[in-house]
Amino acid sequence: MAHLPDEEVFERRECANCGSTHEGLYRCSRCRNSWYCSSACQKSYWPMHRASCAPNEFADVVDATEPKFAAWMRKHGKQAVLKDDEVHRLERAGRGAGPYTRKQLEEHMYGRLRPGPAEPTYTLEERRRMRQRAEEDARLLRLTESTGREERRWSELEIPAGLGTDGPRFKWTQNQSYVEVFCKLPKTAAAQHVAVTLTASSIDVKVAGDPLFSGNLYRPVKAEDSFWIVQDGVLEIALLKRSRRGFYAAGETNYDTYWRSVLADPDRLPPGEALPSGPPPSLYYASPTDYAGGKPKDAKRPPAKPRALLGDAPGSGGQVALV
Repeated sequence: MAHLPDEEVFERRECANCGSTHEGLYRCSRCRNSWYCSSACQKSYWPMHRASCAPNEFADVVDATEPKFAAWMRKHGKQAVLKDDEVHRLERAGRGAGPYTRKQLEEHMYGRLRPGPAEPTYTLEERRRMRQRAEEDARLLRLTESTGREERRWSELEIPAGLGTDGPRFKWTQNQSYVEVFCKLPKTAAAQHVAVTLTASSIDVKVAGDPLFSGNLYRPVKAEDSFWIVQDGVLEIALLKRSRRGFYAAGETNYDTYWRSVLADPDRLPPGEALPSGPPPSLYYASPTDYAGGKPKDAKRPPAKPRALLGDAPGSGGQVALV
């Protein structure tokens, strides 16, 4: 079958007042739908043309790419074309199945270049929370630009009240199974400069040979199931409690799994590294029973059987020794 060429856009041009069809006609700059041979004809025909003369912004936008469609819209006075989903939305509004009436939706759709639902409205409380969130995001962005990723990572480590402390040497928190210790490393220190020596009752952490902290632990841990990793300039150590939820010693309860500090003798530690004496907060009993950050694949974990070990930690490059 022979190919039929695309239909050309046919637009009859004649003066709306005198009917002249000669070349050089002028188009009405407002509605762009009527033609005149002179300003005199336009002024003479204006009383009749005034009622139908209205701008069609939607047709003006698509005129450059779809002139036929734009001419059709001007001829029939269409201000917008609705899609099927918009028609369905109007029908649902007419049945009362929505927060807006049909009339309200029509006001939102017709007479606009991009028909669509109205902009959302917010209460004063919602606006206040949105403003606070924007200010916090701006603060974090400034912090990242000024101090780098490491400082942001350290500042984002929040310690829940009653579950740990923000001390001078490290931050630490806990749940019913793990004690998590966070140490900020010097900017010049790399992961391979970190050495962790861990036993069931003691810990020793050094960076480039310099001691960071060491001593006996508050309570025994499962050294073979504990691990550590360096991320964004922060050393994270996850210590699995030996006495934890579901694994109590004889005569103990979940109350006894609560740690007041990472190291033993909490009353003799530097200020800010130990919790005050007293029962655990209710938040402790609602805390998870696993490592909060999830065990990283490249974390270093001591072997199951206690033996001397000195080697590079996969992924982190540090050294760990289990005695």
